[in-house]
Amino acid sequence: MATDSEQRAQELMPRNGSVSEPRNVRLTTVRPDSPEGQPQLDWLSAENPLPVREVVSGDVEHDKFESLPVSTEVLPLTRVVLGDRDQAFITIESQAVRYRVDGGDPTATVGIVLNAGDILELSGRNEVTQFRVIRRDGTDATLRATYGRRA
Repeated sequence: MATDSEQRAQELMPRNGSVSEPRNVRLTTVRPDSPEGQPQLDWLSAENPLPVREVVSGDVEHDKFESLPVSTEVLPLTRVVLGDRDQAFITIESQAVRYRVDGGDPTATVGIVLNAGDILELSGRNEVTQFRVIRRDGTDATLRATYGRRA
């Protein structure tokens, strides 16, 4: 008998059972190494084909955009542009950067790397407002962000 997560994976995966184009579907999973009962956010992919449930759903109404230079000073998203939006789609152009969404400041050597061409989706007011970024190497990067709110 299939478990709930196996059954959900079958619903999300193509009929041939393989993930030919991983979807950017944000999921909550509880792994064996998770703190007691604490869910972890994951992406559906070939490495993680068995989600427990989707965290985000519904349409996002995108209505704001900005372009920011990323240099040697830690940079948050612009609150005036962001307003009350709770979703952000970020792309990085030209150079790698490091970011954090836990309220701490990244440095050139500490934080999660986003390479030129990468796309990051921030979901929820907390992630969007606590996002901080800094360039990783000796050359400035460009961050492009589209903001929206869940409909």
